Amino acid sequence: MTELEDRIRAHYLSKRLPEDRLNAISEAGIIARYEPPSKRILILTAACWAIAGVFFLLSHFLSSPTNHSVSHELALQVWKNHEKDLAPEIVSDSLVTIQGTLDRVSASLTPTFPDTLQGLTVEGGRYCSLLDELAAQINLRSEKGVRCTLYVAPVSESLASVEPGLFELEDGTVQIWLDDGRVFAMAQ
Repeated sequence: MTELEDRIRAHYLSKRLPEDRLNAISEAGIIARYEPPSKRILILTAACWAIAGVFFLLSHFLSSPTNHSVSHELALQVWKNHEKDLAPEIVSDSLVTIQGTLDRVSASLTPTFPDTLQGLTVEGGRYCSLLDELAAQINLRSEKGVRCTLYVAPVSESLASVEPGLFELEDGTVQIWLDDGRVFAMAQ
């Protein structure tokens, strides 16, 4: 061995615990050992996760009832139709004329309370569908020049659970209301 190796060996031997001290530590059980978690802790952890999962699922399903989902789905479809900005098939400023031409829609296009359309000018109409039901799409314009679209359909099986409400969407609003067996939806 070289002198350097001898010095390193001597250094480490001087830092070593004496044999009797090592035996005392070993007998006292001070040496740390890994012990896996008990079954009780594992079961409690699994139960906490299961309870959290149940609460999450319940809160998700209870916060979105079916009626709200159908109404929200209708509002989204109305907004998509509105955004397409399709030209009317019937150009007229009269709901009566449009009603006569869109005769496959079995519901009256005029709301029970005509004040609902106050300040809006009728520009025309066309057929469309709302949740797979035939409906009328009426193009309107406000006094300020804002384009609005009114949708009218008779209440049918697919529209029976729709509830009235105002839906604030990303780019605009859709107002849904029920009137004398008809569903009305206005996008603007």
